[in-house]
Amino acid sequence: MSGGKRRRQYYFLFLGLILVLGLGFLLFVLSINFQKRPEHLANYQKDEFYQNFFSRKNPQAEACIGGLIVPHHLFAASLIEKAFALTQSKRVKQVIVIGPNHGEQGHGLIITSLATWKTNFGFLKPAQNSIRQLTKDGLVLVEEAPFQTEHSIYNLLPYIKLSFPNAKVVPLILKARTNQKMAEYLAQRLLEISDQETIVIASLDFSHFQTPLVAAQHDQKSIKVISGFQFEEIYSLDVDSPPTLYAFLKYLQLKKETQFNLLENTNSGFLVHRPEIKETTSYITGYFRCAKN
Repeated sequence: MSGGKRRRQYYFLFLGLILVLGLGFLLFVLSINFQKRPEHLANYQKDEFYQNFFSRKNPQAEACIGGLIVPHHLFAASLIEKAFALTQSKRVKQVIVIGPNHGEQGHGLIITSLATWKTNFGFLKPAQNSIRQLTKDGLVLVEEAPFQTEHSIYNLLPYIKLSFPNAKVVPLILKARTNQKMAEYLAQRLLEISDQETIVIASLDFSHFQTPLVAAQHDQKSIKVISGFQFEEIYSLDVDSPPTLYAFLKYLQLKKETQFNLLENTNSGFLVHRPEIKETTSYITGYFRCAKN
């Protein structure tokens, strides 16, 4: 075999090797970029469960609401429906929903998710840029497993999808031992990722394991603290997540959206007309209008 033929063979072998390596690298990159994103379910109720909400569509919804307090206990679905009917808007592009980590699951004190949520009314995508900004310094961790069973988030997502059809979501759950300093820092970080197309929702149930009358008394204190932004009292309230309420109110204070509008206050005993019941869960709904520019 002549030297020229041998050189051509080596050339084609070398070229083939380059092509194989290049194709392998391309497939590797594609597998990273197009790997299946995590997905969680938020469609545990039948579609018929939300029929009352459709009838509450409010043509005179508030023009701009920056913050909303709603329960996540679906026994209070009528309260949730009324609150979301008031706030529905195509203007909203980002919903930050904060609630308790009931199971105290995961490693972080403050946890978020990059998953897409499957609701009865379509998919609700994560606000990835905002979530990455929140997690850049380790205050907030991305952990998917706790969200699979966290009803403080998934119970509200169908209402969010219906009320804010153009929005993406930033879900956050806080463990009970999240202290005031961390909650305040979280509020500052939320301010950095928010704009006039953002609404923050505090997913909170209030008094637990009290009689209806005692629960109502406890709620009066909670309403006073919320209305007056009395931060020193928040961790003594009868609410299922003081750090959630603290971060939520601090965010609103920083954003100068401090006028609280109470919608409803009741409890499970009153809802079923049984004031003699021994243990209830109580609910407060209300909103804060956007600050004027």
